[in-house]
Amino acid sequence: MEFHPSLVIIAALLALGIRMPGVLLGGTLFTYQLGAVAHLPWLGTAYIVAATMISVGRFAYAPHKLQVQTTDIGALAIVLLSTVSIFWSVAPDSSVEEALALFLSVAGMYGVARLLPLDQGKSLRIMVWTIAVMAPVVSLILLNQRANSSWTAQHRLLVEGSSATAVGLSQPFASCLLACSMLLLMRVPSWQKGLIVGALAIVTYTAIATGTRSVFLAYGVGLLVFFVLSLKSIKPSRILQGTLAIVVASSIILFFAPVEGLSESAGRLLGAGGAVGEDASSLERIGFYNVAWSQFEKHPLEGIGDGGLIRFASISYPHNLVLEVLSEFGIVGLIVFGVWFVNVFREAAYVGLRDPQTGAILIAFLATVLVQHQVSFSFAMARTLFLVTALLAAYGSGYRLAAKKRRPRPADAHLGTRRPLDQRRRALRPGA
Repeated sequence: MEFHPSLVIIAALLALGIRMPGVLLGGTLFTYQLGAVAHLPWLGTAYIVAATMISVGRFAYAPHKLQVQTTDIGALAIVLLSTVSIFWSVAPDSSVEEALALFLSVAGMYGVARLLPLDQGKSLRIMVWTIAVMAPVVSLILLNQRANSSWTAQHRLLVEGSSATAVGLSQPFASCLLACSMLLLMRVPSWQKGLIVGALAIVTYTAIATGTRSVFLAYGVGLLVFFVLSLKSIKPSRILQGTLAIVVASSIILFFAPVEGLSESAGRLLGAGGAVGEDASSLERIGFYNVAWSQFEKHPLEGIGDGGLIRFASISYPHNLVLEVLSEFGIVGLIVFGVWFVNVFREAAYVGLRDPQTGAILIAFLATVLVQHQVSFSFAMARTLFLVTALLAAYGSGYRLAAKKRRPRPADAHLGTRRPLDQRRRALRPGA
């Protein structure tokens, strides 16, 4: 096996993650890209397994109390529903693959993130820094190995000799852009902000090269959510400086980045692709949406099973979470997923009230990944979504347990008002 820088990066993330779990969390976003450039499809799974073992080992070495949250039960219910749907699926083989992929995504992300102790958001901030540092590194590796031998490769970022899709390669970039922008709005030294501006410029260039509109749509929504939630915790002057830095970083590519290949990708983003590219992907998605909706109309109660869409289309998912749930699991699935999402939002609100900055970061990432998965990817591919929900459960559990420790026990609540023991004894003496 040829030695590749991806292996060094994976090893470094795992080694640093032994002491800093936030590094493990941030590394989960880049496993598909690193596996693609190294031509090792199993690299992502290997990283998740190793990161989970490290997380479990840290918990065994320094155990702390855990409280089961309703979001945990909801995630388990989703996995069970996906597994059970195999029995009524119209495409059992596809359902087995999708159910296994969903199980690995949920188990992997919860294994890495759910055992995290309550550390006042320290691990979360390290995660954001890890994403911001890793994003330009992975971007430069992808650009260095960019293919240009086909019409698609000239318009979208593909890796030479790899079967990885442009959409798959683009998946973490919305979160990467958001992480860099978050740091520009937070309280960090000026020299670090200079580095972040450079990183944001590189990631913006690479995101444009992927030619994937959902990246910028999701990033815009996530950044807006972070803005709104941070208005009280971040000074207006810092917000202004951060906004200017984001604009400058996003504009650098227009003056210093190579234009060759970028104009075609930018044209695709703006819908100026001409005859062949007149938004073929959008038309294709509309076709998937129609097929998914028609299958829900035919099977409204239980759906056609996880991954069953492959019987009626060229792909096993419609690129929309709502239609995916409706077509594959029917009304039953809509209820299960709906209850889970309601509890996820309640958990996000609870964490946000206890720690505004931690809540703002997690809710912004949550908004980003939810928007992105309305136009791309399947539920089984939503690793970042499960990562965020696992973190919400971990921090929610920690805050609830901490509140219980501070709350006085009912049996001891009245002790402060009782008379001293000698006074009570004198009161019990005969004739007293």
